[in-house]
Amino acid sequence: MIPSRTSEFEERQAVRQTWGSLAVHNKEIRLVFMLGYRPEMHNRGLKTESEKHHDIIQEDFYDSYRNLSIKSEAILRFAQTFCSGVKYILKVDVDVFMDLPALIKELRERNETNMIMGYVFSFPRPYRNKRSKWYLDKISYPLTYLPQYVCGASYVVSGDAASKLLSVALSTKIYFLEDVFITGVVRTRAAVKLIQNRGFFVYQSPFVDICWFENKIIGHSYTKEQMLEIWSQKLQNKTCTTSIRVFYMLHDRLALW
Repeated sequence: MIPSRTSEFEERQAVRQTWGSLAVHNKEIRLVFMLGYRPEMHNRGLKTESEKHHDIIQEDFYDSYRNLSIKSEAILRFAQTFCSGVKYILKVDVDVFMDLPALIKELRERNETNMIMGYVFSFPRPYRNKRSKWYLDKISYPLTYLPQYVCGASYVVSGDAASKLLSVALSTKIYFLEDVFITGVVRTRAAVKLIQNRGFFVYQSPFVDICWFENKIIGHSYTKEQMLEIWSQKLQNKTCTTSIRVFYMLHDRLALW
């Protein structure tokens, strides 16, 4: 389930042409883009795209950054309604490159239930700087710490937890910070456990290199051109030397320090 803006035609196509292409030939996987509505956008191209790929879901809410929590509720509602019995729901942003086979392998080995898995932030503080796009004022959230939550770039929800999360979300005061709201506030009230997975790299990906993904599941903040480049390297079975592996390992340890 990939939240996407109505205008992101080329970004969605980049996902379909790269890691998302694995869903085309694997009947165990379904790839879906979740969109809201922008009345100022010309939707003829979107209708054509939907008729061609059959992977566009559009709900009736204004599509904006401040409404990402509503979009995540729509993802849970779609999964509950049309994917009954699904084992896992992967929420992943459109600018994420993912090693989908590695994730599937890990989920099969873990076989977890009642969980959300991703990169967990422990004892996070709300942003109080009014200039930050993540600013949360003390009237809306007076507490010193936020509940533990996972990075919103990508996370996995076990299928059995979706209905609980949706039910609680619909009866909870909404926060525009989607990851804090769904995987923090709502998850805590729904008694769904968190699982830390550092393969969901939390920082902006600094390298356009398939070798950087050897010990990771996701990298994010990629352009569509960068995603196509990484996929091309993967298809060409690019050789990853020991020196480059060591360099990336040291870089990641410093980034997560």
